[in-house]
Amino acid sequence: MTEHGNRKSSRSSRQQRLDAFEETTRFARENAEEERRKREEKSERLRRARLEAQEQDRQV
Repeated sequence: MTEHGNRKSSRSSRQQRLDAFEETTRFARENAEEERRKREEKSERLRRARLEAQEQDRQV
């Protein structure tokens, strides 16, 4: 293979590694966002439950 061909192959390999890294990063970011959303929803449910319990305590 020519020197130019080796550089092109190497560049392609670098691009493949970069693409794989970007895909992994995207996957990790999406998972982190999903986990954050779940935590926020759980916090909101707990907050509402506490408010509801406080309202019931006031009525008693």
